[in-house]
Amino acid sequence: DALELSKHPLPVPDDIFATLNGGRIFTKLDLSDAYLQAELDDESKKLCTINTHRGLYQYQRLPFGVKSAPGIFQSIMDKMLSELPFTAAYLDDNTIANGNMSEHKHHLYQVFNRIRNYGFHLRLDKCLFCKPSIKYLGFVIDQNGRRPNPAKISAIVNMPEPNDVAKLRSFLGMVNYYQSFVDNMRFIRQPLDDFLKKDAKWQLTERQKQSFHQLKSILQSDLLLTHSDRSSALSWQLMHPSMELEQLFSIACRMDPSRLLLTHLEPLHLLNRTTARLEMDPRRKRYQERPCHGGFGDPS
Repeated sequence: DALELSKHPLPVPDDIFATLNGGRIFTKLDLSDAYLQAELDDESKKLCTINTHRGLYQYQRLPFGVKSAPGIFQSIMDKMLSELPFTAAYLDDNTIANGNMSEHKHHLYQVFNRIRNYGFHLRLDKCLFCKPSIKYLGFVIDQNGRRPNPAKISAIVNMPEPNDVAKLRSFLGMVNYYQSFVDNMRFIRQPLDDFLKKDAKWQLTERQKQSFHQLKSILQSDLLLTHSDRSSALSWQLMHPSMELEQLFSIACRMDPSRLLLTHLEPLHLLNRTTARLEMDPRRKRYQERPCHGGFGDPS
């Protein structure tokens, strides 16, 4: 409690994935011992004093477990990699993506120079260089887009049916991380969400069990979100599988921009949310496609 919590935000994963758009060659760099490479100033060292059976000791470098450490370290990484649009970092994991090898090598040298100037060191056994795909932030990323990491999905699939709300929250939290891949996610998980309501009585019925296993089955299917392509026009689709439960925005590529024909749609991102009462009005119901000229939100 003696430490001020760093207000520097961790990057949003979708912002990092946007940096990797168009990549065919990927490198992932891992900093050795992460926080311990960041030296503390004298005042901070006093606050990081620990009491042991051999006396008092002061950390000389940023230790793990300090609540402000993630924000402090992320701010260092963001400053170190500033003005390098081809790279992004989430704490100690740095990624570089390019469309060809010569460009990739040139950008690698630029990143290496920044790392050297900051006095940081890499852990080579955890680095991947010039690969056609990488595993990053729970996904497998390649030139086609990103897919859920099979190892992460396996952990979800192997979870037993929940027998209390705490275990249900754990399951839904893991599933929710991949909601941008799943059509009608909110509609499918609604029976399970009912248990999260105040004063809800715990009773796992066949309806809830079906929802639980359906989510597992969907996550095991071939899920892919394609990279965005600035050369292709975009369209969005607004669908209401159930006016009482769901509103789904589906963002897709328009593959024939010259003739504005939706000949082949590839999802970029699927957004799920529950409708408010006013939005349940049937007069607001729309099934249509429109060009997407900017950000997306409530199209009404």
